[in-house]
Amino acid sequence: MRESCRERAKGKKTRRQTVQVTNTLALPERAEAVAQRLEQVNAVFADLFSDENFVTLLRAESMTTIPRYLMALFEKATDGHETC
Repeated sequence: MRESCRERAKGKKTRRQTVQVTNTLALPERAEAVAQRLEQVNAVFADLFSDENFVTLLRAESMTTIPRYLMALFEKATDGHETC
């Protein structure tokens, strides 16, 4: 009989965790790391969109559309300035 089966038969809890349980336990920490990275990316785009030279470069390259999820950052960064 395998040792884990013997321990279970004796009423002891097994200490072995499956990969799924390990990943599930690590999920909150991983989610926090992803959230921090997204905040950093948002800060970078906010800085870029507030730079008039970058916006001019986008227009010069005929990049007139941006993804919807960046539009809020763009509008906040331009703060009512003319963008067209």
